[in-house]
Amino acid sequence: MAELELETIDRAVRWCAEAGRQATANEVRLALGSLGWDQLLSVRALLADPPPARPLGPWALADLARGVPADVAAERERDARYPRPDTAASRVPAAPAVAQPPAEPRKKAGRSTRRQVVVRKAKPATAEQAPDAPRLPLIEELLLPAGRGELARLVRRHGGRRPVLAAALAATYRRADGAPVGSADLDAALEHHGLERAFLRRERDELFHSVRAAKGVLAKAATGLGHDLASLRLAIGRLGLDADVKRLREARRRDLRSKATLSERAQLWVGSGDALADLELLDEVEKDLKKRLPEHLRALATTREPLEQGLVRTLALPVATVRDLLTRLGIDLSTPVAPAAPVARPPRPARPATPDTRRTPPAAPHARSGERQPFRRPAGDRPSTARPSGARPSGARPSGARPSGARPSGARPSGARPSGARPSGARPSAARPYDARPAGPRPPGARPYGSRPPGPRTPGARPAGPRRPGGPSSGPRRPSPGGGRRGPAR
Repeated sequence: MAELELETIDRAVRWCAEAGRQATANEVRLALGSLGWDQLLSVRALLADPPPARPLGPWALADLARGVPADVAAERERDARYPRPDTAASRVPAAPAVAQPPAEPRKKAGRSTRRQVVVRKAKPATAEQAPDAPRLPLIEELLLPAGRGELARLVRRHGGRRPVLAAALAATYRRADGAPVGSADLDAALEHHGLERAFLRRERDELFHSVRAAKGVLAKAATGLGHDLASLRLAIGRLGLDADVKRLREARRRDLRSKATLSERAQLWVGSGDALADLELLDEVEKDLKKRLPEHLRALATTREPLEQGLVRTLALPVATVRDLLTRLGIDLSTPVAPAAPVARPPRPARPATPDTRRTPPAAPHARSGERQPFRRPAGDRPSTARPSGARPSGARPSGARPSGARPSGARPSGARPSGARPSGARPSAARPYDARPAGPRPPGARPYGSRPPGPRTPGARPAGPRRPGGPSSGPRRPSPGGGRRGPAR
């Protein structure tokens, strides 16, 4: 056994006070007196740091020096497995008394000098001698500098779940007035150590993610967070999550309403009734099933298949689930179900008779009443279109200079042209029908009467035909002084 120093004893007394246990110098001397020199070195190293757990006394300090974990030593201290201060004081060796000379033994005749062994039986423990229940430290000790580390450790273990964290504090500390430790004491400790803002942010994030993981069902989220439904709603309003939670629940309602088939509605109503009630959709789904399921049974009555088997097949549900569904809706399959009556469709209205214009050709434009009839000259009055031999084709010009005395371009000859006569090759009048053609043979190379040259015509372009000999090979044609094409007026 190594010798204890007074400095080590004083430091151990202060260390135990910081760990939540009051100890005396005699108790420390008795607890640490049986340690070796290497274990005393471990004690001094432990006393140099704050206590790793609460509560810890001198006997727990000795166990820590022997290698016992801190949580195990604290648990032993709470369960009162270590000697109490009154018991420990009785074990302290008393001060040595003054030595007195031994008295001479008196010899008695007939008796042996051998020492006799005395056996003493322990008295049964009574109720009065039972050890007292361990007293928890006051919550005010959590406000000490060493309480910051303890509070941070509890937050790391339990997260932002306020009810669970308050229950952990209530199991470790007590109040002086005897009331249980609650959420107000937790807020006071967090504010004292400057951890309130970080804890509120963590509590807000965990609550929102729990509601999102529960798909907007508040009852399921409250179970994971340690809340009841009322306290969860209060926490949502306190943390400013009303709009976010409302948006999550509305999206979940739209998702459930999109499952509109009879089979999906039946599965939701039987298997997710609590979620539908939490989202306020249970009455809506129940009314829809009570309306559509009898119609479905009447449709199944038209077949030869049993109704229960038909429901199992069409709803894709087990037999037990189908029976539970019918029982909860109050539908009895033993009652005969009348088949659905055929839906009478209104007669289609008769279509009015319309004349068939596809086979009857329309009347000729000139045969309509009230319109002016085109003028058609008799065949005998038309001029002959025969050309003398050697005459140039229509539209061609002779090469070379114009002979003297010839009229300028655009001038009209002195002789009057017969009324209605036109030169050969001129364009027919718009009023003359296309079937009225001049009599006589057509010149060679002339295009058909009334036809146009192939391809689109641009405004101001010269009609297709032979070019003037010696004329320009490219470029627009120079306009004539007469301002237009030659020919008789129309």
